Amino acid sequence: MKMLTLILAATFSCGAFAQLDPNYNENCAKRYIRAAQDLVVIGEAFNDGRLGKAEYGARVAGVDSTVMALRAYCINENSDAQACVDKTKIGYTKIREKMDVREVVKGNLSNVSVSILDLRHLVKGSVGGFFRSLRNGNDNICRLDSSFE
Repeated sequence: MKMLTLILAATFSCGAFAQLDPNYNENCAKRYIRAAQDLVVIGEAFNDGRLGKAEYGARVAGVDSTVMALRAYCINENSDAQACVDKTKIGYTKIREKMDVREVVKGNLSNVSVSILDLRHLVKGSVGGFFRSLRNGNDNICRLDSSFE
C-alpha cells in the first residue's frame, strides 16, 4: 500500500511540475529523437575507442533511464506530442536494439553497428534535407502544433 501511495504521489508531482514547463509538449514529443541522437553519439565514441566498455554501458543505461523518466513526466502530453512519440519511438528502438550492452560489457563485441545514418528515419525530406537537419537539429519528422514548436 505504501508503494502504491508513493507511485501515485510521484505521478501527480510529475504532472504538476510538467504543467509549469512552458516547453512541456515539445520536450515530450521530441524525447525519442534526442535519445536516438545520444545513442548514436555514444556508439560512435565507443567504436572510435573514446569510451571503454563500462562507460559505454553506463551511458547507454543513462539514456534508457532518461527515456523512462520522461515517460512518467509526459503522462499528460497532447495528441500532437503523442503522434510524434509514435513516429520516433520506432527509430529509437531500432538504434537501441543494435547496441547490445550486455555483449559489449562481457567483451564479446568490440564494435556496435550504429552510425549517423541510423538517424535518417527521424528526419523528413530528401538526403539534402537529412544532412541539413542534422546540422540544424530542427527538421524532424514530427509536425508539432505551432503553439509549442
